[in-house]
Amino acid sequence: MSMPAVIFDFDGTIVDSLAGVIKVYERVKGGRKLTKEERRALQNKSLLQIALAMHIPKWKILWLAAWGRRMFHKHLRSVNVHPGMTELIAELHKKGVPLYVVSSNRTANVQKYLRLHELDTFFEGVYGGASFFSKARAMNKLVAREELNREEVWCVGDERVDVRSAHAAGLKIVAVTWGYADLAGLKAVKPDHLAKNTAELRTALRKYV
Repeated sequence: MSMPAVIFDFDGTIVDSLAGVIKVYERVKGGRKLTKEERRALQNKSLLQIALAMHIPKWKILWLAAWGRRMFHKHLRSVNVHPGMTELIAELHKKGVPLYVVSSNRTANVQKYLRLHELDTFFEGVYGGASFFSKARAMNKLVAREELNREEVWCVGDERVDVRSAHAAGLKIVAVTWGYADLAGLKAVKPDHLAKNTAELRTALRKYV
């Protein structure tokens, strides 16, 4: 019998990195602080949709991504783990559940962050550099390389693209509401389960894995 596994998104799920994303867009807007309305506009949109909404040329998206990754690396120590996630990850690891990360962030960035926050030993592997527009390919690669049973794999993510990617890869997902998308936006893409806090995420994963 195969062992259930959990694939975590990184930014916005394990890590509270929304503040860093806001800084990227404030830089694009000439250093002007975004209003509350503009911050809300960042939610429930893909990277391309955000760029168009803020009148950022499509060609600049990859530059933004690269700059954002450099800034993340520079400020690794000041980016917080989301409250309760360290304990939950440790609990799943102790239970023997294989844990992985799939992220659009660079693999080296994710690995260094996990080491700094003493989370690295809990994970079997980190698959970074996934597309901003879909992580399905990276998820499929992970499942094949790690020889996982798709029916036993659960993903955890905070964005609508995470939900769409998991379903495109034939995987189930718990969507969390503390990251880049709000409850209404996540409900619209029909995740298999929703969690509004780490307590609800723990309850869901205990049930499924």
